[in-house]
Parts: sequence; C-alpha cells; structure tokens
Amino acid sequence: MKALALITNNNDKQIKWLFDRILAMVAYDVDISIVFVGNGCKQLIENKVWKALPMYGVDEIYDFDATLPRQMFLLASKGISSTNLRLLAEQADIIL
Repeated sequence: MKALALITNNNDKQIKWLFDRILAMVAYDVDISIVFVGNGCKQLIENKVWKALPMYGVDEIYDFDATLPRQMFLLASKGISSTNLRLLAEQADIIL
C-alpha cells in the first residue's frame, strides 16, 4: 500500500493533524511520499516538525512549484514535475 500526502498552506493545527496521520501510517508499514506544494513549501522553512520524518523512515519528500530556495529548507526535498506528481498520485492508494 502506498500513500501520498499533499500539503499546502496549512495552519499549525492542521500540520499537527497531518503529521500525526503520517506517523500512524508509518506504524502500519505504509510507503509514504509527501509533496509540499507552492506556499506549503514555507512549512519546510518554518515548521521544524518535518525534520523528524527521516527518523521515521519517510524519505520520499518532494516540493512542487516551490518559490523559495531549497537552501533555506530545514529538510532535504526533491523537486517534482507535474507529470511525475500525476504518476505518484496514480500509484497511491491513499491521498491526504
């Protein structure tokens, strides 16, 4: 089973909710890919909670349409094209 979590410009309460769901999926050995989209990429700068993802085995972290330089991100991410984003979504069983 695979999962894709799409994260846009959320407030802190929603980010905690998403992070908790991601950890729950990790507990069930779900393959997780996370895509930070547009303004959601600010979370890679502002919210330190995402730095913990690699410790839980979440290594597939992408940014789409990032307007900020990756050097500012607290967590390493890979850019993803719209074509690859569509393929990733098609392969996912769960999309958040």
